[in-house]
Amino acid sequence: ENTDGVFLTSITGSIKDAADAALQEGVLPNDPRGDFSEVSLHNMPGANTWPIVAISYIYMRADQMTNGEAGALLKAFVQYVLSEEGQELLTKYNFEGIPDDVLAVSMSAVDYLELPEGVSQWSFESADSTQPGAGQLDYVISGKRRSFDEYAIGELESEKADVETVTALETQVSSLEQRLSTVDGGSTIVLHGSGTTNPSKFYWEIMSLFEAQAKPTVKMTYRAVGSSTGQLEFMGEDQGFEPYADFGSGDIPITSENYQKLQDEGITSLHVPFSLGAMSFFHHVPGAPAEGLRLTGCVLADIFNRVITTWDDSAIMDLNPDLSVPAGQPILVYHRVFGSSTTAGITAYLRGACPDKWPAEQVGSTIEWAEGTFEAQGSGGMSTAISSNEYAIGYIDAGHGHDDGLSEVVLENTDGVFLTSITGSIKDAADAALQEGVLPNDPRGDFSEVSLHNMPGANTWPIVAISYIYMRADQMTNGEAGALLKAFVQYVLSEEGQELLTKYNFEGIPDDVLAVSMSAVDYLELPEGVSQWSFESADSTQPGAGQLDYVISGKRRSFDEYAIGELESEKADAVVVVALDAKVAENSAEVTALWADLGALTTSVDDLEATVAALAESTNVPTCDCDDDNSKSAKRLARTALVLAIVAFVLAILCILLLALLFCKVGKLFAVPQGNRDAEVCLPNIKPNTQSQADLDRQNGDHL
Repeated sequence: ENTDGVFLTSITGSIKDAADAALQEGVLPNDPRGDFSEVSLHNMPGANTWPIVAISYIYMRADQMTNGEAGALLKAFVQYVLSEEGQELLTKYNFEGIPDDVLAVSMSAVDYLELPEGVSQWSFESADSTQPGAGQLDYVISGKRRSFDEYAIGELESEKADVETVTALETQVSSLEQRLSTVDGGSTIVLHGSGTTNPSKFYWEIMSLFEAQAKPTVKMTYRAVGSSTGQLEFMGEDQGFEPYADFGSGDIPITSENYQKLQDEGITSLHVPFSLGAMSFFHHVPGAPAEGLRLTGCVLADIFNRVITTWDDSAIMDLNPDLSVPAGQPILVYHRVFGSSTTAGITAYLRGACPDKWPAEQVGSTIEWAEGTFEAQGSGGMSTAISSNEYAIGYIDAGHGHDDGLSEVVLENTDGVFLTSITGSIKDAADAALQEGVLPNDPRGDFSEVSLHNMPGANTWPIVAISYIYMRADQMTNGEAGALLKAFVQYVLSEEGQELLTKYNFEGIPDDVLAVSMSAVDYLELPEGVSQWSFESADSTQPGAGQLDYVISGKRRSFDEYAIGELESEKADAVVVVALDAKVAENSAEVTALWADLGALTTSVDDLEATVAALAESTNVPTCDCDDDNSKSAKRLARTALVLAIVAFVLAILCILLLALLFCKVGKLFAVPQGNRDAEVCLPNIKPNTQSQADLDRQNGDHL
């Protein structure tokens, strides 16, 4: 019961009303330096006001003169807590942010902090707003950086993983930062990178592994800001070619112009190809055909140029006669902003597929888009835009799109075959590029002309990106960081690293390309005496040697990494159980239908028996009398017996087949799938796959 005599709970009541009432009554001081001892939000008036409301405080001393950098970090921490993002985060833990008037008082507390002169001030880069160059500076809290632990926990939470387990896991996230192992009297070896968003999760996982498996303290970060920003920060042209980060990464090679600029400055840049990934178009069209929405390069060019503006346009309907959309339904076209390797990939595809409608000036990582299109920032922003808006279309790396459950456009490749990034092959594109000599055989060379888009082949996916690490050969001034970069690249190119790519829907590079990439490691120039890292795999113990300082050991694990693996395993098991439940339900329905069919057949048999009996009676067959010499009666008796025998034989065959099918289906309810498709069906489907047959007919030039 609250002050107004109304009975409610903390869910039905309002705690914000208590804060508003306290403000109206002047309970809260308007100066954070004041005496807050009398502040209470309990028993505030209001029909819907919850009567027991607490305010949580941070207590700070204004004088931070002796705290140095810690004082500046405290200031940044409080600023984040009071920010829109911080206040929103409170709701995750069932708290509410403070009203604006109280927030103003709290923010003024930051202004009263006294920091020593010259101390570094922190700034912020949000997850949805890139600050090229500035975001990679030292004292920036960037939403573009993530730890693998934080990413994985977020994924598991989104899948509604066990809440208690996730909460326990969150308490362990900071453990890596608190390890007491030291090197060089307590210093930390730091490595920073920035660039493409596509392999960011892959990088974060490797960095998490290194931080857990290295004996010395290492700190590694990767800021996912897009390929063009990654190149900009790798070059550092705006600060005298001093790089912002230790390495860059992108899904496009450095342009010939920028490559030459580095050469002119005496800088040897290294391209390290390490993965292949498909890019594709995705849509959100509710009435798309079951076999997928087919679009050619020319139709896509018209859509993105706003020549085609509705989904029922004849050019789209001709390719998709089963498409069901409202008349005149507008197409919402989304494109990336800033420099995007995905933009470079899809524009190169459109240029190659339909040069008459997509001119050369519309190819690149940043282009001028037609009026009436919409912006999306980053892969995450594009995915959200497509999934949140019906009748939208956009483009994204295929792995990201499929992970987020988006519907992929069935695309026409160079050979005129319609396929998706799942049914097509990106390895075929790499093989074709190698045969045509597209890739340089020296990592120090000019890679600007490298492209795996629109490669020939009936099964070749037409938009394929190579992801690169950009390094400078000269690591003489980077000390331990240069050696750590070398180890990082070695792991990315290792068998284990290449295998890890598949977890994120990428593919490793062919052996011939891998050899070129590995040679880049040999061109790294490290200062004399710097410690070289080595590796101890999880399944091969190196007694003694594995415990030395500069060893990345698979025998070491953080609890975070272990617990995340357990949760992922549990999630995988849950998916299998759900699939089995669905299979059981499906088979149960089929068995029920079969029992119904059997009942109907039984009724039909009864009707047939009655008909036969009536037929027999109508023939007036006499009782067999061996002494009766009437030949006509004997013939009628023989004919009737023959009819009955044939009917009985046919019915017996039908019953045997039906019962066999029934027992097969019932047996499937208790069978565990073993991955054998043929073993999962009782009656083989002899109808050819429509898509495969159509492709075969097309290749033979015989259109049905």
